[in-house]
Amino acid sequence: MTTAAKETGSEQTERGRREFFRVAVGGISALLAGGFLGGCTPLVRTHRTRRSAAVDIPLARFPELERPGGMVRVVGGDLSCFVRFEGEGRFTALSLVCTHQRCPVEPAGEGFRCPCHGSQYDREGRNIAGPAPRPLARFHAERTGDRVIVRAIAPEEPRRDS
Repeated sequence: MTTAAKETGSEQTERGRREFFRVAVGGISALLAGGFLGGCTPLVRTHRTRRSAAVDIPLARFPELERPGGMVRVVGGDLSCFVRFEGEGRFTALSLVCTHQRCPVEPAGEGFRCPCHGSQYDREGRNIAGPAPRPLARFHAERTGDRVIVRAIAPEEPRRDS
C-alpha cells in the first residue's frame, strides 16, 4: 500500500490545512512585499486645510519638510498640492490636479502619475507621458520661522528645459 492509501481521513485533512496555510502565508507575504517595495514610492502624509489664499504648514506637525526630499500632501480648495523640501531652504509646491481631466495625481517613483488616464510627470511637474497637455501648476512656497507658507497667488508653471 502506498503512503497516501495508508492515511486516514483526519490525516489528509491535517495535511490539506497545512498546505492551505503555507500557500496563504506565502501569498500574503508576497502582497505585503509588493506593497512596500512596489515603485519605492514614499508614504506621503496629508495636511488638510480650509480654502484660503495661503496655507500654513506647521513644521512641528510635519517634520518630514525639514529633510531633503520630504513631502506633504496639502488638501483644501484651490491650494491642493504636494509640498517638497528640496534642501538649502528651498521648497517646491506642485498642484496635485492633473492637467488632463483634473483627476488627483499621486507620487510614483521620482515623479507623479495620474491614475485616471496614465499621465506621468517628473519630479519638477513636467508632463512626460500620457494625455496631459501641460505641466502641473506650481505655487510659491517658503519657510517662515517654524512654518512653511504656500501661496495661491500667481501660480507658476515649471520651465521646460527641452
